[in-house]
Amino acid sequence: MERVYTAPLLDKLGIRPGMRVAIVGDLDADLEAPVIRAAIEERTSDVTNGLPAPDTDVVLLLVDTTDELAVLSELPEALIVRTSFLFGPGRSTFVDRAIERARQGEKVRAVLDWVNNPTYTVDLARILVDLIAADAKGIVHASNAGSCSKFEFARAACRIAAVDDPPIEPIRLSDLPLPAKRPQRTPFDLTKLGGILEEPPRSWEEALEAYLLGEDDADDVDDGDDVDDPDDGDDAE
Repeated sequence: MERVYTAPLLDKLGIRPGMRVAIVGDLDADLEAPVIRAAIEERTSDVTNGLPAPDTDVVLLLVDTTDELAVLSELPEALIVRTSFLFGPGRSTFVDRAIERARQGEKVRAVLDWVNNPTYTVDLARILVDLIAADAKGIVHASNAGSCSKFEFARAACRIAAVDDPPIEPIRLSDLPLPAKRPQRTPFDLTKLGGILEEPPRSWEEALEAYLLGEDDADDVDDGDDVDDPDDGDDAE
């Protein structure tokens, strides 16, 4: 989700002194949280978190889907985990297809300006177990540490897999025939996750190496056949 918080936007919302503003969702999970909160509080001191009161003037919904909003409305103590760009055992994903094609000498098209957090499904499964054990609540971003483009990810994968001179072609996000516009940069802020876990998640580079070199035991991880990750990198030809 791409959010742009600017003074003109807040002016357009009509936020002014005396107005009551409700923030529904986890604003503090956003990298720009201090900026938007300060901008709102410069205009009005009546800012609340959670479900809006009947006399609320402006409601900011910090959710990616109406499903999240429904869950937050019905179950304020629920745990909602957002993840990104999955890779791992059980099914072919972008990294597997990229390596296979590169080994065969086929051109691999990978987006240069689409940046997010790669997430190893084995690590994600362990994170989910830890979040449940910690009785975590609210919206939590969960992924491996660090972000990269699909192009950078493909090059790293081929390097680890010992594919010499891989034919990886950088393309732009605008070159893809996507059904809807995607934001170019969606890296997670893992501060909340790090405050819950005893150990922070390892980097995506470490996780990718563990996956490709078979260093993790993934027997207890679901094969994921019924899971569809919209950002798994189908942009590779």
